[in-house]
Amino acid sequence: MKYPVLSLIILFLVTSCVNNTLVQRPHITGNIKNDVTNLLPEGKFDAEIMDGVYETPRQKELMRLFNEGIKNNFEWYLKYIKTIPDNQCRTTQIWE
Repeated sequence: MKYPVLSLIILFLVTSCVNNTLVQRPHITGNIKNDVTNLLPEGKFDAEIMDGVYETPRQKELMRLFNEGIKNNFEWYLKYIKTIPDNQCRTTQIWE
């Protein structure tokens, strides 16, 4: 009775390993145009577009104040942004 169960387990493991090796995954190059065409299959598909983020009035006011502060103190902002390590803030790439 042990041998049929053992042979089924071995058969399952072998077939699952073979299927994983046959699947070719697209190579990510960093070129957005090429990567998108490699990752998305051809054809027509239905998709839901999430086209907005709800902001509370307080969030809008804080964002306005933040942007106004940057405009009024832009030189200070540039100096401050350069003091933050790259792995903590991605906005440094925008200003360089």
